[in-house]
Amino acid sequence: EMPQPAQAPTRLEHQVQEAMFQMVQATQVKQAQIVAAALRMVVVQAENCAPIVRAFQQGKEFAELFPG
Repeated sequence: EMPQPAQAPTRLEHQVQEAMFQMVQATQVKQAQIVAAALRMVVVQAENCAPIVRAFQQGKEFAELFPG
């Protein structure tokens, strides 16, 4: 048996699909905003205490524990 061609969605079905699409888009935008906000970090460290910088400069994966 041959498959029947898909019928065009009714106006209500189209409106529901459009509303759902807009909700998904809004959710994705909100998620992107949350990620962007989380990525804005500020790091503060005391003078002469730079284990992260030292590890980065030495190509290490982890920083050494700074005494004190």
